[in-house]
Amino acid sequence: MTHGATTEQLGKYEDVEARCLRLIRDCKDVRCWQDTPSLELLRECGLQLKNLGRYSEAELWLRQGLKASERVNGFTHRDTFEFENNLALVLHDQGNYEAAEVYYRRALESTEARLGSTHPDTLTCVSNLGFLAMNRKGYAEAEALMRRSVKSSRETLGLTHPDTMISMDCLASLLREIGKHEEATEIQRSTLQGLEKGLGCADSRSRASAERFLRSLDFHGLFEEAAEIRARFGFEDRHVIVAQAFLSDNAEQVELTEGLAGQVLQIEKESGDALIAFTRILEPQWVFNAKFASLHFSKSSSEHGILNAQHDCHSGPR
Repeated sequence: MTHGATTEQLGKYEDVEARCLRLIRDCKDVRCWQDTPSLELLRECGLQLKNLGRYSEAELWLRQGLKASERVNGFTHRDTFEFENNLALVLHDQGNYEAAEVYYRRALESTEARLGSTHPDTLTCVSNLGFLAMNRKGYAEAEALMRRSVKSSRETLGLTHPDTMISMDCLASLLREIGKHEEATEIQRSTLQGLEKGLGCADSRSRASAERFLRSLDFHGLFEEAAEIRARFGFEDRHVIVAQAFLSDNAEQVELTEGLAGQVLQIEKESGDALIAFTRILEPQWVFNAKFASLHFSKSSSEHGILNAQHDCHSGPR
C-alpha cells in the first residue's frame, strides 16, 4: 500500500480514479469540463492522490482542474481558488517551494479580493505562506505572517474559536523552533485552555494541542504541570532519569548526561525502543531497549502505552 494507506482509502480512490478516467476518455477538450460536478471530481481525484502520497499524479489532476476552472469560472472564483490552494499544497509537500509560493500567493490575492483580508479563507492562505516561509528557514517572514493570522483570527472569530486556537498553536510551534520558548509556552498554555473549553478533552484537536504543549513543558522540566495535563487527558505519565551517561540512538546522536530527566512519549510494541523528551533537548530522542539499564523509569518499562506525540503544528498547511 502507498504510504501506509488503508484498504478503505485505496478503494475510495480507485472509485474516484475510474470516474476521472471516464471523464477524460469521454471529453478530451477542457471546455467539456465546465460543469461543477466534473470540476469537483477532478479536485477530489487530486486530493485522494495527495492523501495517498502520489504527489506527481495529484499535481497532474489538479493542474487539469485549475486550467478548466480558470477557463470556465475565471481567476477569482472560489473553485479556482480551491484548485490553486490544493495545487500549492501538493507542490509544497514535494519540496517544490518556489512553485508552491506562486500558487499560494495567487490563492491569497484572489480570495482577499473576493472576501476581504480577515475572511477565514484569506487567513488560511496567510498561514500557508507562513508554513512555506518556515520550511524555507525564512523565520522572520514566517513569524510576521503567523502573527497576522493570529491577530486577524482573534478579531474576526474570537479568542476561543477553534481556528484561532489552531493559528495560535502554529505560531507557538514556530516560536519554539526559533528559540522563543517562554512566549511559545504561554501561547500554548492559553491555546490548550481555549480548546479544552470549546471542544473538550476528547476532541482530536485538543489532544494534539495537549501533546505539543506537553512537549514544551517536558523541555523546560515543568513536570508537575505536565502531570496535571496528562491526568486530564488520560495520557500515561512515565518519567525517566538517566542513571549513567550514554548516547541517544537518533541519527544525530546526543549525549544524555547522568541525572537528566525526561518523559517517555512512546514505546514501540515490537522492539520496545522508547522515544523520550528530555529536559533542555529540543528534539525527542530514541533510546533502544538494550540501553534501558542506563535509565531509571518511574513506572515499569513493560507498560507499553503509546502517546503518539505530534511535534509540529498538526494542521500544517491547509
